[in-house]
This record gives sequence, structure tokens and C-alpha cells, in this order.
Amino acid sequence: MPEYMKILFLARRFYPDIGGVETHVYEVGKILVKNGHKVTVVTQSQGKENEIDGIKIIRIPEFKKGKVEKFYIWKWFLENRKLIESAKIIHAHDVYFWYMPFRFIYPEKFSYITFHGFEKFPVSRKEILVRNKFTTADLMARFERDNYDEGNYNLLKDIMLIMD
Repeated sequence: MPEYMKILFLARRFYPDIGGVETHVYEVGKILVKNGHKVTVVTQSQGKENEIDGIKIIRIPEFKKGKVEKFYIWKWFLENRKLIESAKIIHAHDVYFWYMPFRFIYPEKFSYITFHGFEKFPVSRKEILVRNKFTTADLMARFERDNYDEGNYNLLKDIMLIMD
């Protein structure tokens, strides 16, 4: 088994909130922790717990939502960039925009996104094409191309099997 990795999940909502994305992040996180990895979830969900089943939870402080939300979140991540610096993998669940500016600051970081659904219907062709750009297959090819070691590559395959 490869050495443990630090994995940073980004999810707008997480425990104690209940829903499909929240459950998905929680279940995948539990499996990764069980396999010896360190998992941290950054979320906007408010709660008292800072850990559940070995998954560390970091909560972005509440703020007024609106047009400046992105800038507030980017400022928060800039102030807490050690979370990004220490992670081997950044996995965004629908909120890749949280990480997007840091992708240029930390180009060596392996990051990927899981789109859990579309927020409106009908879905435009443009939205589908944009999301397909970030598909798991594309990310697998990038991971393979960048010559990550076999243990890390196998871990990514395991994560993808869990998500299916």
C-alpha cells in the first residue's frame, strides 16, 4: 500500500447538513481514512464538530452571501493556504471555483472535480461542454501523463471506483 496522502475535499455543504453531496463526501472520506489517508473537508456548513469518523472538518466562517462571495472565499483560502500546500490531492465537489485561482499558484498540485448535478433545467449545451472538459477521464489522462507514481495512480483509480 502506498504511503498515506493528505486529501483536501472542498464541499459547499457537509456534516451536519444532509443531502446527496454531503453523504457522498462523507462516505468516500470514511473509506479513504480507513485505508490510512488523511482527509480534510473545507465547507461552508456550520456546526460544532471539527472531526467525524477521522475526517477533519474546517468550516469557512459565515458571511453575507452575494456577488462578493467568490472574493471572500478566495481571501479565506489565501489566509489558510497551508491547507492547500499540505494536501497531495485537492478534490472539489461542485465548487472548483473555490480552488481555481490557486491552480495557478500551485500548478504541481493534483486537483479534480466531481460535478454532482446541474442546478437548472434545461441544461444548455455550453454548460455540458464546459463540465465535460473536467471529466474524470480527462483527469485520469492528466494524472497518467504527469507520471505520478504507481501507488498514487492506483489510489486515484480506487477513488474513482468508489465514486461510481
